[in-house]
Amino acid sequence: MSNVQKQLVAIVGRPNVGKSALFNKLAHRQIAIVHDMPGTTRDRILAEVLHHDFVFDLMDTGGIGVETDDPLRHVVNTEVEVAIESADLILFAVDAKTGLHPVDKEVATKLRRSKKPVFLIVNKLDNGKQQFDAAEFSRLGFEDVFHTSAVHGIGILTLADTIAEKVGRKRDYEEEKVTRPTKMAIVGKPNVGKSSLVNKLLEDERTIVSPIAGTTRDSVDLPFYLKRGDTTKPYVLIDTAGIRHRSKVSSSVEVFSVMRAEKSIERADLAVLVLDAETGVLNQDKKIAGFVQKLLKPLFIVVNKWDLALEQNSLRRGIKSFREEYEEALKKELFFCRYAEVIFISAKTGHNISAFTDAIQNVERNLKTKISTGELNRVLNKAIAEYLPPMKGTKRLKIYYAVQKASERDLTIPTFILFVNNPDLFSDQYDAYLCNRFREQFALSGCPILFELRSAHEARNH
Repeated sequence: MSNVQKQLVAIVGRPNVGKSALFNKLAHRQIAIVHDMPGTTRDRILAEVLHHDFVFDLMDTGGIGVETDDPLRHVVNTEVEVAIESADLILFAVDAKTGLHPVDKEVATKLRRSKKPVFLIVNKLDNGKQQFDAAEFSRLGFEDVFHTSAVHGIGILTLADTIAEKVGRKRDYEEEKVTRPTKMAIVGKPNVGKSSLVNKLLEDERTIVSPIAGTTRDSVDLPFYLKRGDTTKPYVLIDTAGIRHRSKVSSSVEVFSVMRAEKSIERADLAVLVLDAETGVLNQDKKIAGFVQKLLKPLFIVVNKWDLALEQNSLRRGIKSFREEYEEALKKELFFCRYAEVIFISAKTGHNISAFTDAIQNVERNLKTKISTGELNRVLNKAIAEYLPPMKGTKRLKIYYAVQKASERDLTIPTFILFVNNPDLFSDQYDAYLCNRFREQFALSGCPILFELRSAHEARNH
């Protein structure tokens, strides 16, 4: 995503008219969850769209006039109103199959009052020969009308061409090379405060915050900027749906949400695991952390709602001792993620948010660390002298020397090539030992470390 000033296009309409399918087609990728359950989309979901070298931001919204028993329906309506207020162009989606609905008329009135340019999208024309009452929709009073089937891609190209012509901005490829944003996945089980954290960072109620577990169903990409002095660095916050245990996922929409959250971790540059200070580390927290660790993603851990935990415990033991005990217990439970920095915050009050932003930049800096071969091997030889490599039978592992693997990307985890006599002799325990030593000596907190083993023959010819 570039820093070029982009226009915002918002998709609005009543529930289940195909807004999310339209969003996915225009964005050229599967971002919003598509499902026939009304009210599936709750948050405003943002994506940058590139069409014929022109860019614009596209926003999907929750359905106006949600008619389900969803307790968040009033919040969703507010979200849509905010989207309308901030949009430069509005795509008003209606359903050709069901015909004009009373809620469509209400939405049309609301949009006309906004004085914003509106494209009426008559969607779900899944058969090119399908007949519908065009005059019925013309009563809504919009001049620009497009006939589409988002599911089958009918009419999407013409719509995209017209959007790009009206609000698109020429893409600046040279600028993007310099300003590629760091992608951060905010992960955790439901109701730990992920969306509250995102809102505090953005200083904007962009994602819905509610005590109802599972409020966020999609993974939402949100642009974010951090300032340090005269420098402004772009980021993308990926606010993910709460990851529940598979056995506790109650509907197909929630299954898709869990899958989307896992995909978000895969495409992120680093992950932020949010824990609930009041509950401590639970089994689901361990599983999420394990998934992050398995993907070798840089990680730091945010203990949220720290103010509430302090109220309940610090009077008995003192703030300092309680925090030390808590952090020790946390690291014991998440022993496989000891490389992650731990930060205690309150997203609701903003307590210690500056430590969170500092941690982001610390991890980025550590990922860019370059270590000379001489210094690397001095630390390696000292580590070997203090703890001999393992043996299998009568054969002991020998490590001849190490080099850091070069990378063209800035945010690649530190990878070291070890030239050894026999790669099969390298054990998991020695891997962990060397990782800890390297992390201590080279300030690589927050970063997984990867070793690539090469045989003695390769070492002689290196």
